[in-house]
Amino acid sequence: MSRREEVIQLLEENNTAGLIAYAEKDPSLFRTLISLTYDKQSVLSWRAIEVLGLAAGEIAKTHPEKIRNLAQRILWMLREESGNNPWSAPDMLGEIVRNNPEGFADLVPIIASFHDEEILHQGILRAMVRIGEVIPDLVSEQAQLARMYLGHRDPVVRAYAIQLAGILGRDDLREAVTLLLQDEAEVLLYADGEFVPHTLRALAAEAIGQKPARKIKAWMKHPEKNGTGLRCPFCEEPVEALQEITTRFGNTFSGGTCSCGAVYVYDASGHSLGDAYVDGLAYACGNDWDRAWSLVPDKDYEVRELCADTRRNKFFAARRGSKCTYLFIRLTPVGKPD
Repeated sequence: MSRREEVIQLLEENNTAGLIAYAEKDPSLFRTLISLTYDKQSVLSWRAIEVLGLAAGEIAKTHPEKIRNLAQRILWMLREESGNNPWSAPDMLGEIVRNNPEGFADLVPIIASFHDEEILHQGILRAMVRIGEVIPDLVSEQAQLARMYLGHRDPVVRAYAIQLAGILGRDDLREAVTLLLQDEAEVLLYADGEFVPHTLRALAAEAIGQKPARKIKAWMKHPEKNGTGLRCPFCEEPVEALQEITTRFGNTFSGGTCSCGAVYVYDASGHSLGDAYVDGLAYACGNDWDRAWSLVPDKDYEVRELCADTRRNKFFAARRGSKCTYLFIRLTPVGKPD
């Protein structure tokens, strides 16, 4: 298997940890990642952009000069004389700054300076949003950029302008965003390894604080509102759309139940599976926590840790270093032999 094929496989598995480890051992992997970033209709391209930034952040901790050289190479792609397609360059630079804002804050105004190029509108605004989510002060001088593109004909550009305006929180921008509360345009934006559907009016409402962000995001976890396209690993029945479930003690998690009795819990980050495990097991026991704590794994209940490939609508088993996002828990029927 060639390196490119190996990288594509890791991206298909959304194996972020594996790709970061790969890049730490072989920094030339960045060239392969860059070569996979040009098709923005493909979730793999967006995963490559995201991983590039995460890996750059790790390497910059010990070898900042290597990432400075990488950033310079990507900046060169933005220049007309380079002859390169600069389509994804702002996104990559934004991820580099996001993952090491202290070392690369000086890139923010440089990225923003290329906004006159139409092909770069989406990427530059998204870069400002991604950086601003981490350190809002780094994009505090970009209010004019947000204001300029709130009325853009491209709904994706408007979407990122709305998000940037929300981060900046200025009264004048708030008034401009309010005008978009009736904007019914729908867009797919990349987040957490997959494409997520949004309406601009919902983004506008979130930006001006009309709705709690949690409630807006609860239905945005999957590309399909009425179902996930995925199937239960125990019975192969379709997995229904995620719901916000509140436990007896007020904890809330995203998940659901299958007709076979399995409970599933979804964690987009893949980093809170301990909490998800406890919540899911307790829910499977009807919120009887005493019973939940008394059960023995593999005897009283079965657990499947899975990663979701929403592009292919299927699960695959979590591997070492991969980001598990689903836990399925099914109690063993009473009387079943060991």
